[in-house]
Amino acid sequence: IPMAATGYFSFTKYNVIRPAQWIGLMNYAKILTDINLPMIVQNTVVYTIATTLFKTLLGLMMAIGLNSARLLPSVRNLSRAAIFFPYIVAMSYVSLIWSFMFSKDMGIVNYYLNRVGIASIPWFTDFKISLYMLVLLDIWKNSGYGMLIFLSGLQGISRDYYEAAQIDGAGKFKQVLYITLPLLRPITVMMVILNTINGLQIFDSMSVVTGGGPGNATRSIVLYLYEKGFKSYEMGYASALSVILVLAVLSISLVQLKFDNSDEHS
Repeated sequence: IPMAATGYFSFTKYNVIRPAQWIGLMNYAKILTDINLPMIVQNTVVYTIATTLFKTLLGLMMAIGLNSARLLPSVRNLSRAAIFFPYIVAMSYVSLIWSFMFSKDMGIVNYYLNRVGIASIPWFTDFKISLYMLVLLDIWKNSGYGMLIFLSGLQGISRDYYEAAQIDGAGKFKQVLYITLPLLRPITVMMVILNTINGLQIFDSMSVVTGGGPGNATRSIVLYLYEKGFKSYEMGYASALSVILVLAVLSISLVQLKFDNSDEHS
């Protein structure tokens, strides 16, 4: 019902107070001429690619490292818990902590930089680095989830494969390259899809830490449509943006699944 309502309102002029007025494709035409959208789309794409790439790679690397038989069980379990813990904390709370830590005037990071003679850095107010600080925040918080999923996949791989490879003289690197990665392919594809969807839907950290600023430097599509719908009361236009975003997420997910299936059949 909410999805159907959003689709309907995307063809209307609606501000909550007055009844919806049917205007056809005008909201979608407005999307093509919105001067703010190119920068906002660029932010979202850069954020999504960066977080998806690094969260997937770091999750895989940490899982392989923590799955090593050389680690003591107590060290392994403590490391897993420490890495996974940030994931279970709400993004809004983590964002508040980071905004205090990296505050230009009162943050602890700049305090210690000043102590060694480095001038304070405007981490979240500099046009050039603010988006990448939010990327770093997401990677730090959510890589533990990927680690846990990859660990479950690794523990499902039979040790017989590795023992046979060792007999044939294969080292650790070749075992990972020719055994671990191919067998983890379905999980890797799933993680890429999930991380892509999460990246395209980013809202919390941008809303709490930067509010989309400076300018539009950290404004995402979801934050923008939220502002249009609940601050400017342009519900029709916000609904049109939502429909486009849903179609984009669906298309990207289908392409990724199609690519994976085609490779398996080949």
